[in-house]
Amino acid sequence: LFLSATICRLRAPEEECLPSRVRNLSADGMMADFTQLAEVGEPVAVTVRGIGTVAGHVAWIRRGRIGVKFDVEVDPLMARKPVGRQVQPPIK
Repeated sequence: LFLSATICRLRAPEEECLPSRVRNLSADGMMADFTQLAEVGEPVAVTVRGIGTVAGHVAWIRRGRIGVKFDVEVDPLMARKPVGRQVQPPIK
């Protein structure tokens, strides 16, 4: 299951936000496809559906992928919840 996210580089001359494919998501960080230039330690803001926007920093960069360490823990299961209306169970 791949998730999409938006990674915003906060140190760029102007805030630069780019869509990205999340390869791995945990409570304290994520790995995503990212081909833009970035620096280890650079502050970022990541937006993932179901979780919202989370501040963090670039932990590592390798071969078109980026690791982001979140500043706070998130619930990764929230990103996997289905989109749409919740169906209420019938009343007995």
